[in-house]
Formats: sequence, C-alpha cells, structure tokens
Amino acid sequence: MASFQGLNSLSASIILCQVTFQEFLDLLPEERIHTFGPFVGETAIVGFLQLLPLLVESLLMQIKILEHVQLGSHAETREY
Repeated sequence: MASFQGLNSLSASIILCQVTFQEFLDLLPEERIHTFGPFVGETAIVGFLQLLPLLVESLLMQIKILEHVQLGSHAETREY
C-alpha cells in the first residue's frame, strides 16, 4: 500500500493496524474515505482508490505469470 500515490509507510501502517488488507478492499470507497480519511487524509485515500484498479490488474498478471512458471517447471521435471 505504501508504494502508491498519497500513502506512505505510516499511512499504510495506520490502516493495516485497524483492518486487514482484504477488509480494506472489501469496504466501499465511501467507507474507506469516511473511516480512514481523518487519520491519513482524504486526498491519500482518494489517490489510492484511483490507483486500486491498476494494483488489482498488476497482481492478477503476476499471479498468471507465476502459475505459468510453475506449470512450466512441473512440465520440465516430468520429462526427466
């Protein structure tokens, strides 16, 4: 979380000390702003929300790559 616009390590720590990352993602955008805006700033939360779709897309791509690599390594070991 801390690597995204508006959120630094302290902001991310404040959020993650109160909820898990999954719980944070499960909140509606308005709930995130209302719950955490007073602590880390509304601008920080809004900036993070704007980048959230890119984060999800990036994570899904990394998962696909890892799955492909794992499948490839299993295929190589079967050949021996």
